[in-house]
Amino acid sequence: MLDRLDASALRYARAVTGELFDFSGAISVIEEQPFCADPGVLGVLLLSPLAISDRSAKGKRWHTSLADIDLSAAINARLSRLAGRSVALNVQPDSLYLRANPKHSVLVSTKRMRNGHNAFVIGLQAPLVLAGSREDLLFAWYAGIGEKTRNGFGCIGLAEAGVGR
Repeated sequence: MLDRLDASALRYARAVTGELFDFSGAISVIEEQPFCADPGVLGVLLLSPLAISDRSAKGKRWHTSLADIDLSAAINARLSRLAGRSVALNVQPDSLYLRANPKHSVLVSTKRMRNGHNAFVIGLQAPLVLAGSREDLLFAWYAGIGEKTRNGFGCIGLAEAGVGR
């Protein structure tokens, strides 16, 4: 079905701000589901930033370092709620990457407000290792991980496939 999608026909305009989203240059690439043993381990890259909110802060703030959070608990809580069952993945960031890139957060503007200010999310970028049951790994693969997945955050791809074929 996606192979018949005409990206040049995809446009969206916001009535309030007049922002125009034009997908005419997009290409769809159908990626095969990863092979997963049961239990299994997947080395993944974040194809889009991972958003994890900091619930200990006042207001909605975003974590800016993977070293500051229990990544497994944060990701499992969201996936369990989406799946309607308990999801038990062990999620670990690549420690060598974090050591070499201590500032691995990115500011992502999500929309322009009526007052002219931008709304934003702070996302995190790093290679991850996901371990767990085949069912949980495939659910994370298709659902995405972290928060704001419906806005495109938390998309994962196989590390062995690299980025940008």
